Amino acid sequence: MKLKIPERGFVLLDTNVLIDTSKYPDNFLVLHNELKRLHISSVVESTIRFEFLRGLRNVSDGEKLLTGLCGENHLVLNPDKDTFDRALKISQIYVRNDNKQVKIADVIIAAQIAKYAKGAGNANELLLATQNHKDFPPVLFERVDEMLITIPDGTIKIIGFYRFKSDRFNELQVI
Repeated sequence: MKLKIPERGFVLLDTNVLIDTSKYPDNFLVLHNELKRLHISSVVESTIRFEFLRGLRNVSDGEKLLTGLCGENHLVLNPDKDTFDRALKISQIYVRNDNKQVKIADVIIAAQIAKYAKGAGNANELLLATQNHKDFPPVLFERVDEMLITIPDGTIKIIGFYRFKSDRFNELQVI
């Protein structure tokens, strides 16, 4: 299955994608091969890194696994004051749009995607790859592609590739 996302870009891998890749490496190889074919660089947000590593018994082995999944030179984004300010604005938009159950980690992830979104003055936009589609609602996100992966028990995993809608964010944010 070929993805229709911009080549030579960046994709932030959500925790669920990392966990399932570590559980079903043979099945998720198609995803990582496709990203490699498109020359897409994997990015990990520090919140996602924490979520992924906290579920493992050995953090050192987890770091090696993370490097194996995302590549030797993968980027790790760390939140700063600007990220937290943007996250607060995003959470206010979510609350006004009846998404009151959003997790703090998902709002921080959304803020990082927003920081590197198309239309925010970036040469290359950062997309999000996730299986938690409800956590990144259409009020601020647009699904640009998806990949279906079948795991050994027959379950189909749907990985959505999302872009942040900067124009919509600018319209909706509270000043």
